[in-house]
Amino acid sequence: MPDRVDLLIDRIALVRGRHGTFLGESPRHHLPRPSDDGLWRIRRARKQSLNQFVLPDSVVIKVGAHVGTHTVALARHVGSSMVIAIEPQPEMFHLLCPNMPLNVPVTALPMMVGPGR
Repeated sequence: MPDRVDLLIDRIALVRGRHGTFLGESPRHHLPRPSDDGLWRIRRARKQSLNQFVLPDSVVIKVGAHVGTHTVALARHVGSSMVIAIEPQPEMFHLLCPNMPLNVPVTALPMMVGPGR
């Protein structure tokens, strides 16, 4: 659940929580609300299960990276390795790019690849 949400422009917000700081769509539009706590638990469980399959120092390719929440979690898990984040949707890609340096001191290569709009 977000700790703080700062609306920047229109529907774009800077969302701060225990998993990092992300530019994304405002929680009023798409992110779960505090009343959706069960959904946040599911997301935490999904991130924990990803860590079971990815070893530290692995090279990770995250396809469909969206704004990068899983990418950031994986980058923190693998340490100084490389995470390649692929996002075909231009709108999401342009939110993904600034989210990497906001959160992780590792190499991340966001790529806008695929049909997208």
